[in-house]
Amino acid sequence: MADYTQMQLMIHDVPAEQVWPLSVVLADWELSVDWEGPAAQRGTVHLGTLYTEREAAGHAPKALATAVIAAAPGTTFITWSDPGSEWQGVMVRHTPELGRRDDECTADGEAIFREPEINRALLADRGRTALDEALYALVGTRWTAALVGRADDRTLTAAAPAEPPTS
Repeated sequence: MADYTQMQLMIHDVPAEQVWPLSVVLADWELSVDWEGPAAQRGTVHLGTLYTEREAAGHAPKALATAVIAAAPGTTFITWSDPGSEWQGVMVRHTPELGRRDDECTADGEAIFREPEINRALLADRGRTALDEALYALVGTRWTAALVGRADDRTLTAAAPAEPPTS
């Protein structure tokens, strides 16, 4: 029997020319706008609002992130799943400047790091600046900072692209 969990996606920013293809992905995934809101619609993208799925496979954020990046590579977003009975949650953060980062996470979308990972970063033979950078890289600080303040609870719309004439 498959183990399902809840999944969330928050779009922080998207270039205007990528609103339509991103909205198609959101609609095709049949995500809800917030937990009890309407289904995602083609042509509309809500920034700073959760898109949700109550019964997603635990790895679904990885597949959703791949679809979002393929359709709208300029999108800044975070998607995550709640932990299941046999795994931690899965989180993917993406910005066009930094690329994609995958981590395990809590139900709140907070990255989880284990003692061996942290110890490797702390015990590496480096100077103070390199150590700071290693810790920032380990916990994804640059991704978190890039997400902060990007979404301001606005809604973007786009018309469907015109069909090319047939001859």
